[in-house]
Amino acid sequence: MRDFNGNPLATSPSAMGIITRLAFERLKEQGVEVDALLRNSGLTQQQVEDPSYRLAVKDQIRFLELAAISLKDEYLGFHLAKTFDVRMGGLFYYVLASSETLNEALHRAARFSAIVNEGIKLNLRERGHIAIDLAYAGVPRHSDLHQIEFSMVAIRRVH
Repeated sequence: MRDFNGNPLATSPSAMGIITRLAFERLKEQGVEVDALLRNSGLTQQQVEDPSYRLAVKDQIRFLELAAISLKDEYLGFHLAKTFDVRMGGLFYYVLASSETLNEALHRAARFSAIVNEGIKLNLRERGHIAIDLAYAGVPRHSDLHQIEFSMVAIRRVH
């Protein structure tokens, strides 16, 4: 079986790669050589430059960590999420943006989050207040910082 890119179906979760592409552009703007960072994270420039190509979440996490070190920005995910065009999320953006309330948007985010990133599962708990639980699939939680920061800020910015 093959994915929609024609590649053998991966056993690891994939992501749209929005944050990777944003970090890649930031690195280039800052004059940072990206070839070694891509190679050390298991990515190619062709994969990153193709917005339809889904990236392995583990590769995305590694690339973001290397990018943050190179840019000397320990809050890279947060900083990228504050300024990017939320419409880059495609269908996921429109599903959240069409919600009438933040509560509805959060429920939709939990239901459809795999569209953006199969490695992060959003669950909502409602007991007098709403809480977001995050579970990781196929990647160790402790390895991630930047994509989770990005995800939380991006979801809030959409609505």
